[in-house]
Amino acid sequence: YKIVNRPAFQMYGIEEIFDTAEGKNFTAIPAFWNQIRQDGRYDALVRSSGFPCVPSSICGYREMEGSAFSYLIGMPLTPLSETKDFTVIDVPANTWAVFWNEPHRIEETPAQLQALIKRFYADWLPTADYVLLGGYDMELYFRDADGNCYEEIWMRVKPNQ
Repeated sequence: YKIVNRPAFQMYGIEEIFDTAEGKNFTAIPAFWNQIRQDGRYDALVRSSGFPCVPSSICGYREMEGSAFSYLIGMPLTPLSETKDFTVIDVPANTWAVFWNEPHRIEETPAQLQALIKRFYADWLPTADYVLLGGYDMELYFRDADGNCYEEIWMRVKPNQ
């Protein structure tokens, strides 16, 4: 892992609300990704960026009731971005704990990402010199030169006082 300080920025994209009750989010979020790929919104989002890119996601950026949380599939806003018909959010300046996984096949992405998130919460956070701040959790998606996928998670943290 690494600790990164990043200034404020904006993201834009396709928003949905999910619920962690009974682990619904573990199946609903991959289904959401599949849905926007099938209905053309994913391709429209990629075209809106003005440059070749892979959308990422951010969650927990709005106050929600109970176990519901906001989730946006999107990308950073740049001068080339066309944001019409997309949700735009402000991401405040923060310190982030960044974790990544090993390259894998695309169909393994949901399981690999969930394992990465569990590693952060179960292995790192309980003994870290940092505490987790709520919201603005990011997932970044990449492909290596061999076409394998890998992900990074960015979690807002502050030093443990």
